[in-house]
Amino acid sequence: MKIILSRKGFDSGKTNGCFPSPILPNGQIISFPIPSSKSDLSWDDIETGDIDLKELISDLLPPNYLNKTLHLDPDLNRKKEKRTKDWRPALGQVKAAAGHLINQNVGKNDLFLFFGWFRHIKRNSQTRKWEYYGPDFHALFGWLEIEHLIDVKEMKELEAYPFLSIHPHYYPAKNEQHNLIFIAKERSDFVLNSFGGGMLNKFSSDLILTKRGKPRSIWSLPKCLDARENPEQALSYHSNLTRWGDDADNPDKVILRTVARGQEFVLDTAYFPKVKDWAINLIKNHI
Repeated sequence: MKIILSRKGFDSGKTNGCFPSPILPNGQIISFPIPSSKSDLSWDDIETGDIDLKELISDLLPPNYLNKTLHLDPDLNRKKEKRTKDWRPALGQVKAAAGHLINQNVGKNDLFLFFGWFRHIKRNSQTRKWEYYGPDFHALFGWLEIEHLIDVKEMKELEAYPFLSIHPHYYPAKNEQHNLIFIAKERSDFVLNSFGGGMLNKFSSDLILTKRGKPRSIWSLPKCLDARENPEQALSYHSNLTRWGDDADNPDKVILRTVARGQEFVLDTAYFPKVKDWAINLIKNHI
């Protein structure tokens, strides 16, 4: 199994949201999909349970954000009434990032762990409006167990996967060099009565990647991911061992100074076998 740490949702780029996604007081995680002028999907398409998402958006983000259309990808928590027949979670990827996944031979039975930019929120005791508080950080928020990999350009029809008609990466007329859709398993190998993908809805500090008190690109990871144990098979884009170091505050952790850009970081658990158990336990403990 390969584990892919995949960066998704709002980030600090001017066109990618510019605000962190929220973690609610009850531990619910909401990943804000990036805006897209090419989409007709809205905040109404996202399942957030009892949370009034529009109220939350109005309180946390500038006024124009409520009317933005969204690139809902990964498609993990679309409202049931917005799904088509046989829907299941799916992820799209294009261009260089898709090429990287192809070069890393990512495919069936591999596992995406999605991470993004987050910050805690609470209601202001006087105004009763939602507001951010505390530090921001990178954290894991979802997963997808791969059943099928589709190259949209080579896809002849939708008969086998009719639900892809509503996926934001289904545009077969466009001649992208790479336009891939990764479809989740119909039933998870790890989680009882679940699709092979979804949101991690029970937040804990175990989901945080960023080292406490450091910029969010500096991570504190379980020692089982340490590239210094097998440099030739390191997490992709992170084979430079000067990026890795001991965590002086925790002997079971290792520090990683992540690359400035990059969406998909791949690790083969054949060379780091304990990482598989780490990833599966994270999923089981946070849904």
